[in-house]
Amino acid sequence: MGNSLASISLALLVSFLVGCASPPKGIDYRSDYAFESLKSFTILPVDEKTFQDPRVSKLEVARIGSILNKQLQQRYTAVESNNLETSADFKVRFYLVVDERMRVESYDTMFGLHWAGPVYRVGINTPDIHNTYYQQGTIIVDMLDGATNEVFWRGTVGGKISDTATPQKRDQRAEKLIKRLLEGFPPNRQ
Repeated sequence: MGNSLASISLALLVSFLVGCASPPKGIDYRSDYAFESLKSFTILPVDEKTFQDPRVSKLEVARIGSILNKQLQQRYTAVESNNLETSADFKVRFYLVVDERMRVESYDTMFGLHWAGPVYRVGINTPDIHNTYYQQGTIIVDMLDGATNEVFWRGTVGGKISDTATPQKRDQRAEKLIKRLLEGFPPNRQ
């Protein structure tokens, strides 16, 4: 019994650590693309249609753009541009999508014999169901070839949006998510 419990615990720990160490799941790319030739980038302006959804904050979009720029400048040279015509090796286009989500939780589900004060009773204890509504934010980043404007890499990362977070906490959260996302760019980066 002790050995099987230890084996199960070890297997759960290993799977947890592997899950934490793996790159984000939302990555797709052209396997034939020459990623090693990339030296410079530019971040394209955000499409104004993005802001038609009142849940998408211009402040949050600006935060994401700034953090993307800062993170990419650690590996590549930034080239300023306001359109698709640029001398950069690749272009970065990003989106912020906000969805409404619901989490359903059920508690106190019982069937059969249960303690009720001084005696045992037989019966069904009905479940207590709670629905929690929240907003899920997803950052989508496309990398486009500088010459052809074709997407060669796409990454997505997301998380629960907190309306009560301070700007500093929002900065930290966005930086953590984008850093996690860019761990997969370029693919197979050591």
